[in-house]
Amino acid sequence: PRAATTAAAKEWVAEAHRDIDVCKPCLDNDGQTYATKADAYADYPGGSGYIHCLGAKNCRCKIVEESR
Repeated sequence: PRAATTAAAKEWVAEAHRDIDVCKPCLDNDGQTYATKADAYADYPGGSGYIHCLGAKNCRCKIVEESR
């Protein structure tokens, strides 16, 4: 019989750059999990820079892909 292959389940997690300069929206979203890459990238276009960040283009937060 053919061996079954299963892909590891993935989730995407928001990771704030936690320092004195992190803004409240980024800190509040830190650790937020997304079921799909599309959902995560809707909030973090291209995988970084939270759309609600008060620092706009200077946002250092990102999405990290993790196995469940």
